[in-house]
Amino acid sequence: MLEINTIADRTGLSERQLRYAADHRLVPGEAPAPPGRGRSRVFTREGAFALALVAALRVGGLGRRAVARTLAWLEDRLPLRRLAQNGGHRLEVANGGAVRLTPSAPRGRGRKEEWFRIGPGPWPPVGAPLVLVQIDLAELWRRLAEGREG
Repeated sequence: MLEINTIADRTGLSERQLRYAADHRLVPGEAPAPPGRGRSRVFTREGAFALALVAALRVGGLGRRAVARTLAWLEDRLPLRRLAQNGGHRLEVANGGAVRLTPSAPRGRGRKEEWFRIGPGPWPPVGAPLVLVQIDLAELWRRLAEGREG
């Protein structure tokens, strides 16, 4: 089990960013904070992965709705646990309205992964996105696996 301070240390995200994601229930299926002031929340590695992913998307500039749509799109394709453990993918969110998974290691030339619409905005995406948030899911999972879980 991982506490928020450990997740912050391993990912480089701030405790404040992680707490925001947890306090505002941005991670689907996560239980609310335990009652009582000053009690630490603990997360499984999968829960920590989802929490860190949400916080990273928020740091990248995505609003709460775009984060929720992105997570829903991911869960429809592959549960976060399997996605993290399979590794080798980078999540890309363009202009807050399109999402795709790309391999972390480049594939052959000319191969482009398909964008999927998750929100408002021009469709289909034309050219390079103005705003692009990329998260290396395999690296995020690896960082959370470092050290011992307390």
